[in-house]
Amino acid sequence: MNSTMDKENKGVGTTTGLYLYCIVNNAEVPGRLWDIPGIDGKELIIVTHRDLSAVVSSSLVERQKASRENLTRHTLVLEKVMEHQQLLPVRFGIIGKSTDDIIENVLKTHYWDFLQLLEQLKDKKELGLKVFWNQDATMSEIATTDPQIRDLRDKLSGHTEDSTYYERINLGHLVESALITKREGLKNEILGALLPLSTDHRENKLLTETMVLNAAFLVPVENETSFDAALNEFEQRYKDELTIRYVAVAPPYNFVNIAIHF
Repeated sequence: MNSTMDKENKGVGTTTGLYLYCIVNNAEVPGRLWDIPGIDGKELIIVTHRDLSAVVSSSLVERQKASRENLTRHTLVLEKVMEHQQLLPVRFGIIGKSTDDIIENVLKTHYWDFLQLLEQLKDKKELGLKVFWNQDATMSEIATTDPQIRDLRDKLSGHTEDSTYYERINLGHLVESALITKREGLKNEILGALLPLSTDHRENKLLTETMVLNAAFLVPVENETSFDAALNEFEQRYKDELTIRYVAVAPPYNFVNIAIHF
C-alpha cells in the first residue's frame, strides 16, 4: 500500500493544483481506492503523511465554480468514501498547489487534531433532522384548547373590528405567545427523546417560521435503530401537526470544522 501511495504522491504535481475532499486514516483505505470519479471526472488519489491521508483529485483550475454539478460531485465522493470508512469532510472549494503543499499545510499541520477527531467520530454517524409544523392546524388546536384565547375569541365574535381593535391586538399577542410556547415544547420533547441516543448535537438556525427544529446529531451506530424508532413514534403521534425530514447519513460537517489555509 505504501509504495502505491508514494507513486501516486509523486505523480500529481504537474497540474495547477489538488482539489481536497476529505481526510481519512490510511490504514482503512481500500486497495483499489474508491470507484468514483472526482470533480471534472478526475481520478481520486491519495496524499499520505504517516497514518493520515488526504483524498484529492487533480485540478486544472485554481478555483472550482460552486456549480450544482461540482457541489454534487463533491458530496458523492464523500458519500462513497463513507461507505468504507470514517472521514473528516473538507468544505467545497479547497485546492492545494501540490502534494508537498497538502502534506505540509494540511496533514502535518493538523496531524494530531485530525487523529483526535477521527477517534471521536469512530463508529458514529451524523444524522440530520429538520422538523416543520402545520401552523394552521396548531393555531386551530390552540384556539380550541387554550381557555384564555378561546374565551376572548368567542367574546369578539359578532363584533366589528373597529369596536374591538385593542382586544384583537391582544388576541394576536396571546396566539403568538402560545405558538412560541408550543414550538418550544415540541422541540424540547423531541430533543428529550433523541439526546440520550446521541453523544453530541448541534442546533442550527431555523430557516422558516414553520420550522420547529433544525439540528444534527452524532449517533453511535448501535443506537441508530433506536433513533429511527423514536423519530417514527413522533411522526405517528404528530402526523397532523409535524413534517419530519430526516437525513440518515451525512458527512459530519456539523462536528468537524477544518480550517485550511494555503
